[in-house]
Amino acid sequence: MNTTQSKDGTTLAYDVYGSGPALIYITGASCYRSFKPVVHDAKVLATSFTVYNYDRRGRGDSGNTLPYSLEREIEDIEAMIDVAGGTAYVYGHSSGAVLALEAALRLGGKVRKVAMYDASYVHDEKEKVEYHQLSQTVHKLLDDGNNAEAMQTFLKGIGMPRVFVWLLPLLSGFFR
Repeated sequence: MNTTQSKDGTTLAYDVYGSGPALIYITGASCYRSFKPVVHDAKVLATSFTVYNYDRRGRGDSGNTLPYSLEREIEDIEAMIDVAGGTAYVYGHSSGAVLALEAALRLGGKVRKVAMYDASYVHDEKEKVEYHQLSQTVHKLLDDGNNAEAMQTFLKGIGMPRVFVWLLPLLSGFFR
C-alpha cells in the first residue's frame, strides 16, 4: 500500500498495478480498492496501463477529512494524477464515472481521456424526485450513525436485488 496527501491533507491510500500509460481507477460510492471485483478490474486494465487504484476519501485505508464536497474528491483525483506523473487517463465506475467526467472538465490537460462505466446520472424527472428522497433517507441514517442500514437502504434504493443486499455483509469488509 502506498499513500499520498490531497490538497486538504487527507491521506489517500493506493496500489499500483501494471505498466504503460498512467490510469487512475475511481471506484463507485460503495467500493474500495481492495474489494475483489475492483482488484480484478484494475488488474485487467493493468495489462495495458499503469493503474493507480486508490481508496476514495472515507473508504478503505484513506482518511476522511470533513466536510465532504465534490471539490475535495476532484482534489483527490488531482493528487493521484500528480503521483502518476502529472497526466493520466481516468476510469470511473458508477459515481466514480461522474467524478471522472468532472475531473476532466475541471482539471483540463491533466486528464488525457475518460472511460466511464454505469455512470449514475438520472435524467427522468420522476426518478430525480425518487433519488432525492432516497438521498434524504440515507443522509438521515448516516447522521444518526446507522451506517450499515444507510448502505443497505442505498443499495435497495438503486435497484440492487434484496438477496444481494442481504448477502453483501457476509463478504469480508463490504460495509467497513
